[in-house]
Amino acid sequence: MLTTTFNLKDKKAKLTPAYLIIRWSGQRIAFPTGEKIDPKSWITDSNSRNYNTIKASAPPELKQKLSNIDNRAKNVFRIFENDQGREPEKDEFRRLLDLEFGRIKQEGFFEQYDNWMNHSSLIGRNKPATTLKYKQSKKILEEFDPQITFNKITASYFDKFIAHLFNTGYSPNTVGKHCRSLKAFLNYASGRGYYVHGAALRLMQVPREDTDKLHLDIDQVKDLINLKINNKPLDQARDLFIFSCFTALRVSDLMKVDKRNIKKGYLEIRQTKTGDLVQIPIHPVITDLLKKYKGDIPPRMVEKYYNRQIKEVAKMCDSTAAVADRISSHTGRRTFCSMAIEENWFDSVTQIMRITGHAKESSFWVYVGSKPKMNISALQDKMSDSWK
Repeated sequence: MLTTTFNLKDKKAKLTPAYLIIRWSGQRIAFPTGEKIDPKSWITDSNSRNYNTIKASAPPELKQKLSNIDNRAKNVFRIFENDQGREPEKDEFRRLLDLEFGRIKQEGFFEQYDNWMNHSSLIGRNKPATTLKYKQSKKILEEFDPQITFNKITASYFDKFIAHLFNTGYSPNTVGKHCRSLKAFLNYASGRGYYVHGAALRLMQVPREDTDKLHLDIDQVKDLINLKINNKPLDQARDLFIFSCFTALRVSDLMKVDKRNIKKGYLEIRQTKTGDLVQIPIHPVITDLLKKYKGDIPPRMVEKYYNRQIKEVAKMCDSTAAVADRISSHTGRRTFCSMAIEENWFDSVTQIMRITGHAKESSFWVYVGSKPKMNISALQDKMSDSWK
């Protein structure tokens, strides 16, 4: 429970500074009111410096000033408690009081956003792609509301931001990405004493839609490889797609890889998203493609054009025509994962993850779609054989 009283610094002085003493849950703050008061205006115990009752003869404006200070402090405490679902810590409350009474100037929203990005990068928390995502989110926020402040961001404000993103034409997953960036920043700011509506944070619902986890099986991939294509751009798009099916490259890496990444027996590339250096064994299919393009990778193209072309290629193939409209630049990477598991290319999932760049096995299985069922009979035979 919050209690307040006033304390005069020197009851013998003609005018002395007054402090608002605030106590709650074993914590105490002596907050300077900025007012100097004549101790004679107060009724007090001669053995105490605490002045709880102002005399009726005191100036009315003094009464009003002190009452306003007391009420504002209590209001700051109550708002924080309601929003955050807890009482503020001593340092948090002091900072909020300093902000309320103009003792300190709060940095602008976007200045603090830049501090957050710099801090995260300095401690090694952000990968290059993550930093890029946060910069994109900042740009979108600046376009949405150049005058944004922490106090503005309520649950209804967040809903308006989401509606703006959808109206701009962003997909649910892209909207979710930028909303998560905003929530991550607000949590950071809240932890450093900036006032953020706690209820708003709790009520922020981040949009998400299930991604199409389509992958091709090995027979479909073989059909695409053997497909006769007389159109050169479509032929190159097919080859680039097949290249991704046997390297698991993200489209951001697929469009930048070149013959300099080809080593003896493997492909080496630093992933754009994670910054990690990965080595990918060269499959015989990749060897054939390299021969076809005289030691180079199939020509890269703009992602939007590439997605359109590979759909056209899929429509030309009997085994993929039914799923042609669902095929995209992500399908090749998922196809690699699926074939690697089903065809037992590697000894463990960990080895596949080293190629794909997944840090957590749980994330890998979410990406692939589902774990394969265990072949209990085969495992039993293997156990029996090892015991003989």
